[in-house]
Amino acid sequence: MFTLLRRMCSRVLLVLTAAMIVALITSANGAAGSSLKLAPAFQRLGNLFAMIPIDTATLTQTSCGPPTYPCARRDLRVAKLPEPVPNVGGVRGEGTIITDPDFGTEIIRVTDVDTDPHLKICAAQHSYCFTSFVTAGGGSAYANVWNTNDTMFEVTSTVGTTYVLGWDPEHLTVSRPFSNLYPARGGLSFPFTGLQWSRMNPNWIYGVRNTRLLKFDLTDRSKAPVAQVVFDFAAAKNCLPTGFTSTWHSAMNVGAADQTFSIAFSNSGGQETGIYVAVYKVGSGCSLLNTATGKVTGNWGQVGIINVPYRFTLHNISGSRNNSQLLLSHNKCTSIISCPPRPYFWRAGTTSIQICPVGGLCTGHWVDGFTHWINNDGDPVLGASHIRPYTQVTKISLITPLIDMSQVAVPFDQHMSWNNNKGTDTVPYYSISASITEAGAPIFPFPAAWYDEGLIFPFDGSGVRREHHTFTSGRNQRFNAKWAIGQISQTGRFSIFTSDWMNTLGCENGSSGPCTVGSMNGHGYRADVFVVELK
Repeated sequence: MFTLLRRMCSRVLLVLTAAMIVALITSANGAAGSSLKLAPAFQRLGNLFAMIPIDTATLTQTSCGPPTYPCARRDLRVAKLPEPVPNVGGVRGEGTIITDPDFGTEIIRVTDVDTDPHLKICAAQHSYCFTSFVTAGGGSAYANVWNTNDTMFEVTSTVGTTYVLGWDPEHLTVSRPFSNLYPARGGLSFPFTGLQWSRMNPNWIYGVRNTRLLKFDLTDRSKAPVAQVVFDFAAAKNCLPTGFTSTWHSAMNVGAADQTFSIAFSNSGGQETGIYVAVYKVGSGCSLLNTATGKVTGNWGQVGIINVPYRFTLHNISGSRNNSQLLLSHNKCTSIISCPPRPYFWRAGTTSIQICPVGGLCTGHWVDGFTHWINNDGDPVLGASHIRPYTQVTKISLITPLIDMSQVAVPFDQHMSWNNNKGTDTVPYYSISASITEAGAPIFPFPAAWYDEGLIFPFDGSGVRREHHTFTSGRNQRFNAKWAIGQISQTGRFSIFTSDWMNTLGCENGSSGPCTVGSMNGHGYRADVFVVELK
């Protein structure tokens, strides 16, 4: 109760105080004209609160957070990493809450060395049990790791186990559902990664084992969840070849209202060898594209050969929120005709593929909406992102006005998440930035705003919201921690990200140190998962 009251009071005080300060400054300037000089201390106070946006959205929205995030900073001043960084504990510290000293958001550590008791026992005998915890096993920022009402989320160990964690959104506390049924692991876990939450039911979570799409219903906490087979991509007619055994599959995309599911498969190796892109539509069956032959088969839509001559293996795929458009990121070109290096847009259930034209600004990381696609191609300035309709990939709009852009420079990267998008493609998206050179060296100190920060990008030109530092060293051996991969929740109220907290969390072998930068044998610095209540 104390935590909840403290948060409410601090937010009200922040908005009211900022409004009064700005009003006083405006009044003083207006009354005295150009002849009055504010006292230096008062000027500094005015400068401080000038960082806090006081506009119509701020004063009409009665609380912080979505949809407009009125309490977040929008200035472009450098926010240097605090020294020392806030203390969240060492190898232990789950449940620790700190306030970001530069952005005012509350950050909660939700994993530590005790999250899975089994791993500590296992690590005493096997080095492969040395672990960190990350937000998504596949390293994807668009993974849907939160349920629909912010009461559960998933984290993944670096040894390939997914854990369901409970969340109290009012008191910011973490728990382990089904802990009485699975005491050895501390609560419910799954021996595989890549699970995605339902878009319609807070107690449903989906996963893929071999070629089977599974659903787990977590409603009854007194019984162990049982896998329900929703669809088998190999057993179904006109889908994967008979006898298909999966050796790799991409992250799964759960469509709106759980009516479509998309995924890529390989039966000849790991990532980079996949050639099958499958979309399951509830009640209709499968639509399948073979990227090696260009052939489309299935139970619904068109069948035949795609309209472009390019053949290739897959690096990864992503899908629009209803899986009507699949973005294909290719690896190896296998056709006689050279493959363009940009992502391809396959309209599921058809033989139509769009290729982004030369000069089409299609580079960088991306995130998918319902009818639009966003990518951070860095044109005309680094850090810039564009939005375009899937049906007109050359109709490009700049998202953030240049006047509101931070003066970032190479290296600067962003991974984006838009899980809070419910269908209009107009709500702000979340992005985490990272700055690491090709030689693997992070950029410190930060030369401009936005470096190693969690950011909210609106579409109305009202300025980028700066939510939190990532506190990542940029040198961690785990991809998610090195790049601070994070995701926004489906409500838009919370985000979650991975960090090594500037190497202050101890080692992956469970000791406090000394640790070795980049080591994969248990002596590397550990990473953990953190939740942010967005402002």
